[in-house]
Amino acid sequence: MTMSIGWRAVVEKLDSREHEDCSAVCKETAMAFLNAVGSSVGPLYATAFIRGAAALQGKSELTEDDVIQFWKAAIEGIQERGKAQIGDKTMIDAWVPAMQSMLQARDEGRDLQACLQQAAAASEEGMKSTSQLVSRLGRSSRLGERSVGHIDPGAASAFYILSAFTEAVADKK
Repeated sequence: MTMSIGWRAVVEKLDSREHEDCSAVCKETAMAFLNAVGSSVGPLYATAFIRGAAALQGKSELTEDDVIQFWKAAIEGIQERGKAQIGDKTMIDAWVPAMQSMLQARDEGRDLQACLQQAAAASEEGMKSTSQLVSRLGRSSRLGERSVGHIDPGAASAFYILSAFTEAVADKK
């Protein structure tokens, strides 16, 4: 429900404006999401879009490398803001492998679509891995061992966001 509320607010905000600067779109996305979502995911994703905005400053059209740099900055922002590490059973378990996979694919000379597909696959693996972990951060950490057997909702959100983005890029080709 939280993600649905946040993304609906983003759509409403962006539908009402004309955008030429990609950085401005990211900043408006961040603020709309943050203002609509009160849980910890609000500040984390707002930080991601603010950091990603910095990578796109002054650009009205993006290159493939710009998109890669957006995701790198966004994911690093989430990690810095949340202070989580892989294995804590958070969205980081999906985002960091995705980023690493994306950057590796780019270093290997792959195009954006291939990089995103590889990142989405790594994100899915990371998301699924959280079901075997004990939650160490956030509200679910109070569950202790009872958190084992359940996928972390933040990790699931990471996978769905990256998958949707990957599909949208594929649809634009």
